[in-house]
Amino acid sequence: MTDRTCSVDGCDSPPIARGWCTRCYQRWQRRGDPLASPAAGRGCGGSTPTRFVTVGQRFGRWVVTGPEVRISRYRRAAPVKCSCPRGKEKVVGFSDLFSGKSQSCGCLRGEAIGQKNREANPAITHGLTGHELFYTWQGILKRCQNPANKDYPNYGGRGITVCAEWRDVAAFITWIEANLGPRPAGMSLDRVNPDGNYEPGNVRWATALQQRHNRRSSAGNATLS
Repeated sequence: MTDRTCSVDGCDSPPIARGWCTRCYQRWQRRGDPLASPAAGRGCGGSTPTRFVTVGQRFGRWVVTGPEVRISRYRRAAPVKCSCPRGKEKVVGFSDLFSGKSQSCGCLRGEAIGQKNREANPAITHGLTGHELFYTWQGILKRCQNPANKDYPNYGGRGITVCAEWRDVAAFITWIEANLGPRPAGMSLDRVNPDGNYEPGNVRWATALQQRHNRRSSAGNATLS
């Protein structure tokens, strides 16, 4: 934390919460604005002061990238454009940021699951063996990288590869959960372009019928559970 400063312009104090230093944070708690003076509190009519987020402000791993957003207490769902260190960008609700409901693109959840599994079983190196997507990931690698696998000729044997990032099971699971969500009943992972690689943007959840329609004419796409 020593190499960071408060996200309020002109304040060089170290941040303690929501990207603000102690003084700015206390101002926000009391008056709804980290720059507010005592006179800028509630108005004569007792109205609630406007709250806002600024570019560069941090909420968990989210960093605000969009323009400053000011809201009243009646517009807590106002959209805020944010980015995560993994490169994921998303529009997050104002109230979700301030309540802590949304803190990252999904990477924090993946890391928490891994840590919990490692604590339960120290022999596990990545902590994701019990995750429902682990065997999907494992099957993809076997089809693309193991010549002894029965499906290798239709995958690795014809040049289908797994992108470097997804050779890490944690990165694979994190991307799938953040971009595709949980696997719907009756669906499995399928490549959008059957001649393309396993990489971000070329996978989807699909039914068996959709996958049959998406097969190459010369060889079928094997279904991944």
